[in-house]
Amino acid sequence: MAGLATIAIAACGGSDDAEQPAPPPEAPASTVAEPPDRDRGADSRRDPAPGADSDADEGGGESTGGGSETTGEDELVQQAASTYVAALSARDGAAVCNALVAGALDAVELPKTKGGCEESIAASIGFRDPRGVPVFESAELVAFAGVERSGDSARVTATVVTDFADRDEPSIEDDVIYLVRDGGDWLIAKASPTLYRAIGAAEVPAGALAPPE
Repeated sequence: MAGLATIAIAACGGSDDAEQPAPPPEAPASTVAEPPDRDRGADSRRDPAPGADSDADEGGGESTGGGSETTGEDELVQQAASTYVAALSARDGAAVCNALVAGALDAVELPKTKGGCEESIAASIGFRDPRGVPVFESAELVAFAGVERSGDSARVTATVVTDFADRDEPSIEDDVIYLVRDGGDWLIAKASPTLYRAIGAAEVPAGALAPPE
């Protein structure tokens, strides 16, 4: 919500003896950003809105935030992040594994392992932990908060809404997704909090939010 500021402006008259203050200007009306509409129908998931234009930061990278036009490269990064979250939601082990760079799951302990990456991911998504951890049902990336790029590395901050099979209320949180460029593609560099939610992890490791080593 935009803040309101009161600005006092003094206006000088035509002589030293009579100074009349000018009336203060009217303050602009505040605006309230409406939350994104969300339809839970399986066929009505909407595409996330693109992020903002990129600006060079002090470290030589580029960053974007909400509210302005994205660059073509930013759109590729956002699309890779969207594909990754959508694949988790669809429980598509092949699509999830294709979205990951080699070694992205090295630090992840999957609850079920069956053959290779595709089978293990598909079997682990929606795992019901006997300790009562919320059981993943689906996830939707609804908005991008920003994209930061530096060379062949990128970081996406995105709002993800997660539904659980055994909970009435969804979880709404910012997911931090790290990506690397592999040839002409952007791939997920490491498991993000949404993946940990999807496999029923009791806790998201603190290191999930740290840049890949």
